Amino acid sequence: MEALKTILFVIGIPSAVFGLYKIFDYLIEKKLADESFLKKVAARVRPSVIFDHKGSILIDQGGMAYIDSIEVVGTQRKPLFPEKIIVRPLKHMDHAPILTTLESDGFNQIASRGPKYDWVYTLYYFMTTAGEEERKMSRFRLEIIT
Repeated sequence: MEALKTILFVIGIPSAVFGLYKIFDYLIEKKLADESFLKKVAARVRPSVIFDHKGSILIDQGGMAYIDSIEVVGTQRKPLFPEKIIVRPLKHMDHAPILTTLESDGFNQIASRGPKYDWVYTLYYFMTTAGEEERKMSRFRLEIIT
């Protein structure tokens, strides 16, 4: 009788551990397949926002939880190539968000503090592969550094 208990113990414990492992593995795989869960994770890990030359928000990937508004200041002469972008955060940000273009433009930028919590980006273009005749819009990505 003691031998039977020992055999059941030796077989039962590893089987129980393996069963729990499989249950947890299944639950994790199920959660990772959930698209809404992945969007929540992405919004917290790398929050960003994509906007155009008019300041219209095209895609919010969690960035607007940190930003009150984005103002794009262009010229009448070249509205698709803005000179300034003003980001108005909801609270103080230690570091300027990372601003990149989604077009093939090359520009230098200077990020400086504005009034209250604002970040002001001054853009200096040095290259573009498309003129205003071919281009329909300019798009930018702003990644929040948390």
